[in-house]
Amino acid sequence: MPLDLLFTLLAAFCGGWILLKVKVPGGMLVGSILGAAALNIAAGSAVMTAGAKVFAQIAAGAFIGCTVRKEDIREMRRLLKPAVITLSCMLLLNLAVGFAIYAVGDGLDLVTALFCAVPGGISDIPIIAADLGASAPQVAVMQFVRLLVGIGIFPGLIHRITRGEPSEPVQAETQPPAETEKKKPEKLSSLGVTLAVASAAGILGKYLGIPAGTLVFAMLGVILLKLSRLKRLVEAV
Repeated sequence: MPLDLLFTLLAAFCGGWILLKVKVPGGMLVGSILGAAALNIAAGSAVMTAGAKVFAQIAAGAFIGCTVRKEDIREMRRLLKPAVITLSCMLLLNLAVGFAIYAVGDGLDLVTALFCAVPGGISDIPIIAADLGASAPQVAVMQFVRLLVGIGIFPGLIHRITRGEPSEPVQAETQPPAETEKKKPEKLSSLGVTLAVASAAGILGKYLGIPAGTLVFAMLGVILLKLSRLKRLVEAV
């Protein structure tokens, strides 16, 4: 069992690393799925512990939470009405698309079909789908196709539609490029607190039985940490 788990992780890592190097969108996730699937097809020995799914959701939630900034929270007031319109239209459209996929899909269950239509991230949606009993590989493949179409078609289509629209003026840099490109080094204490908060919040979400609660609570926990004074106190240590 431990050896099978090690080989599964190695196969997943190799598959993800290869697709990441060739710059495939979402290559680490898609490649890891292909690598583990290839091992299971060839030897039938691919295994993964149940706790790995919880850890993956906590890590994904923590990563998403770390990308949220105070500026994003302030912008929510100005974007509230557009967000309501966007979410309402996306909900109706994606429910319709999900039921259409279920109707034409050969052997696809309804949960998987609906998750295939969710406009989320290729790294996050399959994890949530697996938590709710959907087929994570099928959802990942459909999300991969959606991502390719979004990158390959929509930017050119939007550019063609908005060709006559005036563009916003580019703001001048307030700092020299050498200074703006510098990133603040991460401290182990800050990373440890972030993982601890994400783990505690994620386990609470799983304990409450909320759908995708592990990922959502881990994300909210990290966001609250970033907005609180505790984060600044830890960084000052």
